Amino acid sequence: MAVKQDQTVATANMITSMLQQIKPMLATIDAINTSYTNLQMADVLNAMPTAAQNPDGSLGAPDTAGPVSGNPIDTTKVSRLSIAISAYDYGVMLTLLQQMAALFKGDVVAQQQSAPVSLAKATSGGQGV
Repeated sequence: MAVKQDQTVATANMITSMLQQIKPMLATIDAINTSYTNLQMADVLNAMPTAAQNPDGSLGAPDTAGPVSGNPIDTTKVSRLSIAISAYDYGVMLTLLQQMAALFKGDVVAQQQSAPVSLAKATSGGQGV
């Protein structure tokens, strides 16, 4: 019984620890949302140079005629970006963060079917699932 109790206590502590981490995360999401709006980030991201994406997820040839909607931002030209994803993907990811914040504020949130893909892109260097 002691082992089961120890495991239960450890899991209970993980639950409270995760919830304790959410409060600062909500403040960060609010700051991101404010910056996204104030900087008109959608417009800025859409104007950044893009490149085709190869089937393996790597960047292909740059889009020489200007940014192509849906293609990832070319991180060889905008090297400060951590991953190569499209301007659209950033908007979807922001919506996902906004919905997470809304959920923890007690608001009703819509199903986010794109959430698994957004999470995969953010954690796999932009390659998606």
